Amino acid sequence: HQGLGALTKTEWYVIPLLWLPVAAYNAAAAARAAGPAPGFLALHLAAGVLLWWAVEYSMHRFAFHARSRGAAGNTLHFLFHGCHHKFPEDGLRLVFPPAAGAPIAFLLFKALGLLLREPAQRAAFAGLLVAYVAYDCLHYMLHHHAGVLHPFLRELKAAHMNHHYADPSCSFGISTSLWDHLLGTRPAEGKARAL
Repeated sequence: HQGLGALTKTEWYVIPLLWLPVAAYNAAAAARAAGPAPGFLALHLAAGVLLWWAVEYSMHRFAFHARSRGAAGNTLHFLFHGCHHKFPEDGLRLVFPPAAGAPIAFLLFKALGLLLREPAQRAAFAGLLVAYVAYDCLHYMLHHHAGVLHPFLRELKAAHMNHHYADPSCSFGISTSLWDHLLGTRPAEGKARAL
């Protein structure tokens, strides 16, 4: 469906323009509510970053690579992630579209509210959003940057390109390989695609 297909396309710069102000608002609201406690804010911002790494891995492995069934399930799967694997160099399909991201962000904010009180909830959500923006911008760069990369980024790129071009059943982490190491989803030795 072409109308739905248009919702899968997003310029990379839309992500920081949309989500960084939301993160800044939540961080400022948390700082105002917490008062003069910079350690409180830093701790919960960092917790949000760590939470994002878990969300990133989990969504990519268990939602985006889940087996779909039926025409509606296959269409939805293709729109959410399959189109990115079919067209991995399409610059408009490398970041998560806001139309799909906004409901997920809302659910994550509400879930944090079940675990944390107001200032901590907002601070953790701000950290999560900043990490998400970094992830999406990094994902775009891994696909479109051909120049010299820092060894850490070269390793992330090799793992992600392996995920696309050799073995989509491994390397689900984009901004960190932490969960791939912990959960055994790194590519087998000698199987990673050399760049």
